[in-house]
This record gives sequence, C-alpha cells and structure tokens, in this order.
Amino acid sequence: MNDVVDAFAANLLAINVHADNAIGTNDVPIVPTKADAYDYLVDLNTKLTEANVVKMGRWVVIPAFYHGLLLKDDRFVGNGTDYNQAILEGGEVGKSAGFTVYVSNNVPNTEGAKYKVIAGTTEADSYAAQILNTEAYRPEKRFSDAVKGLHTYGAKVLQSKCIAVLTCNKA
Repeated sequence: MNDVVDAFAANLLAINVHADNAIGTNDVPIVPTKADAYDYLVDLNTKLTEANVVKMGRWVVIPAFYHGLLLKDDRFVGNGTDYNQAILEGGEVGKSAGFTVYVSNNVPNTEGAKYKVIAGTTEADSYAAQILNTEAYRPEKRFSDAVKGLHTYGAKVLQSKCIAVLTCNKA
C-alpha cells in the first residue's frame, strides 16, 4: 500500500509543478555528475526562494542513483557536525542544501530515464487517507486469522509554486 500511495503522490506533484520552477525538460534532461549533483539541489532551493516559498519545511525526494552521486561529494557528506555524521553512518539521508532529503524508488520516471527529482514544502499539497470496511476472516488454506479492509486516499496540489522539479537522467 505504501508504494502505491507514494507513487501516486509523487506523480501528482511532478505533473503540477509551476513552469518557472522546472530545471531540465523531458526533451533535454540534465545528466548530473558527482561534481554537480549537489549544485542542482542548491538550484532547486533557489527556484523555491525566487517563488517566495517559505523556507521552513522544505524537502526533496531523490532516486537512489542521485543519492549515490551526492555521497561522493564532500559538500553533502562533510557537513562537519557529529550529528550529521551519525545520520550518514546510520543510513539516513539527512538534511542538505536547505532540504530534508528523502530517497525513494518511486521518483517518477519513464523506463528508467527522465527522473523527476521533486522539491517542495509542506505548503505544496494536502493528503488524506482512511481505512474503510475492515473485516476479519479465515484464509482458506491456513489455520489463521486475517483482516482485510479498503484503503482510500487522495491528494491535491494547493500551491504549484511550492514545487520545483529537476528532470534528469543517469549518466
């Protein structure tokens, strides 16, 4: 369920980005390297600041390959505090370039290309979910109990200016 909802929300955000907040296009995607991947995070942050988006609550969702590029950059991993070092050693992504950084395999892409690195703030969208109609039952081929239910969810982009997207490809 988590992957389905995550992919739904990511696609919704990616298609509702304000045109002024886009870096790269589907026709000409950016190909980041370890030397400039961090710079593109800074550029996304700058796009949001130029759109007068509040700085609190900013986040960015990146694919695994992009995280790998960032881990090769001292500006990302060498941020100097013991707390940040512990986060990186513990496998969490942490904070960088003004964002809370998340890694997801659900970053929208087309056949492993044209990844949409999505940056935004908590003011960009709204999400609601509810579990309806739960029911206990006995599975046919097991001596056990189970529960099934209907998960309903929805989301809406409230302010497209609060979203910035980098369209990129793997090198």
